[in-house]
Amino acid sequence: PKAQGVTRLVTAVAEGNGLNPSFDETFHCLAAEPHQTILRVVVEDEGRLVAYETAVLGSLRCGYRCLHLRSPSGTRIDSCCLLLHISIGSEPNTFGTVEELRSMVQSQRALIAQQSRDIAHLSAELSRLGSQPSTPMLTPGATLTVGRASYGVALFPLDEQHASPHA
Repeated sequence: PKAQGVTRLVTAVAEGNGLNPSFDETFHCLAAEPHQTILRVVVEDEGRLVAYETAVLGSLRCGYRCLHLRSPSGTRIDSCCLLLHISIGSEPNTFGTVEELRSMVQSQRALIAQQSRDIAHLSAELSRLGSQPSTPMLTPGATLTVGRASYGVALFPLDEQHASPHA
């Protein structure tokens, strides 16, 4: 399954400079919990994994750091490292107060719970209707009500031109 909250940043390809590539690119990573955020650096050649390293973002000290890379089997590769410059800053929380965020999450959970109940009700109705003999279920202009949501239904007779898709 795809991990939640994953950000994938890709550098430009270092053409013809495989022994000492220089990327000169800056990436910014915003992590609310740096000690629970994983930084994974991957080196690929035409989509094939060549080397990687994984570190906890909060464990990296500020300044220049040498990240020793590993082979796809997980063993360290001699003389294969990536020079990084790590700096840590902070950003203000522009999303709202903790209470506002909790309130938003609570309302989203309530909406999901209501939608789950609606789905269960509709599934039961479909099962019930599926066991009945075939009769017209809705008349033109009928309204289908599920929970507190109402859905208008419009039925149009097909003319001869539209009666068959192969006509």
